[in-house]
Amino acid sequence: MLSVRYEAEAKGDIVDAHEWFDDRRPGLGSAFERATEAAINWIVENTSACREIRPGVRKYRVRGFPYAIYFKVTETEIIVFAVVHGARYPGIVDLRLPPESG
Repeated sequence: MLSVRYEAEAKGDIVDAHEWFDDRRPGLGSAFERATEAAINWIVENTSACREIRPGVRKYRVRGFPYAIYFKVTETEIIVFAVVHGARYPGIVDLRLPPESG
């Protein structure tokens, strides 16, 4: 089974979304985190079923929230580099994904 590594920006995305949802309705932020964790668990078990949006980059939606998880897969791990609102950050992949070397 692949391990999961969160880039610092992705961790920040989850914290920011948690706070935003809790400001709207107490407890909703925790529900978002649970839904995100469930999505990550699904990704670990079904990595190849996730939509590839460009070579090496996959996307999976968080159930019940308008958020998506963007990640790369290596031989040993899943690297989560963004957890963002699907309509608000269309260029997030270009901004956060480091250029391929060599």
